[in-house]
Amino acid sequence: LLSFRGATHFYLIKYLAYKRFFEKHDFKTISTVDENSPAMRSILDAARICGIKTIGIQHGNIHDLHPAYLYSPEDIRRNAVPDHTLIWGEFWKDFLMNKGNYPAEGLHVCGQIRTDVIPGLPGSGTSKEKLPGIDSSKKLIVFASQPQRDPELRKRAALDVIRAVKDIHEGFLFIKLHPNEKNDKAYYQELAEEVGLKNLKISLDVDLYLLISACDVLVTCFSTVGTETVYFNKPLIILDHLKQDIQNYHKEGVAFQASNMEELEMHLKEILDGKKQINTKAYSQFIEKYAFAIDGKASERALQVIERLGG
Repeated sequence: LLSFRGATHFYLIKYLAYKRFFEKHDFKTISTVDENSPAMRSILDAARICGIKTIGIQHGNIHDLHPAYLYSPEDIRRNAVPDHTLIWGEFWKDFLMNKGNYPAEGLHVCGQIRTDVIPGLPGSGTSKEKLPGIDSSKKLIVFASQPQRDPELRKRAALDVIRAVKDIHEGFLFIKLHPNEKNDKAYYQELAEEVGLKNLKISLDVDLYLLISACDVLVTCFSTVGTETVYFNKPLIILDHLKQDIQNYHKEGVAFQASNMEELEMHLKEILDGKKQINTKAYSQFIEKYAFAIDGKASERALQVIERLGG
């Protein structure tokens, strides 16, 4: 309690300031992503106390270990979740109802808003020449990293990827840092130097969708980036040392599963050699189940829901 005293005071002041603000203005709804963080929740609580409808927007995959979306019936009765939540697909609606105890009337399937840019991207994918620091003559392997809770698993995943790519002569590794790893470039650089991998770029700044569009294969552990890789019909490998398949990528048939460096290297080589290809039927079914549709109209559907709630 003492260690969070300063932050608690800040959020209380923020709540009271927004409460006063909302009392002086006529708002009908308020929408936000990351609706469960204290920074946003203090605003939503102020809005709700003033009779404004609160709306959360799904901003990542949800799973059985996700603390921000799993609530008890008692939590729901004390208004622990927004009045309404805009979600990607029917799977997430069923999940939040059955495991998160969300009320059905507060869940609205709209699709994933940021996928609206995909239909407008070049059908053949982004040219590697447009990505700075990339050797366009080589196969582009993207590793979407994550700040995993277990530091040993995090390091093991990074080393497995770096070692696997080092053994692939035609491979170039791009480590796409997670936003929460913005200060960790040196961490991955040291591991790459330890292994001796030189065909490498580590960055947070390159646009994720451009990177996926340009890559030949993407590797991750359980990141939402895996879902977005499917949207682009690109090969996906999950490095799953504990074989948990947290996001069901392997179970749904949209990812090759590797539990060690040897299996990862095998998948990479067979994909790059054309011996392994994506399951297009599984990809289509996955999109329909988890993202409704990649049709450029998710934002339009979300706005329709918001306007209806504010009517």
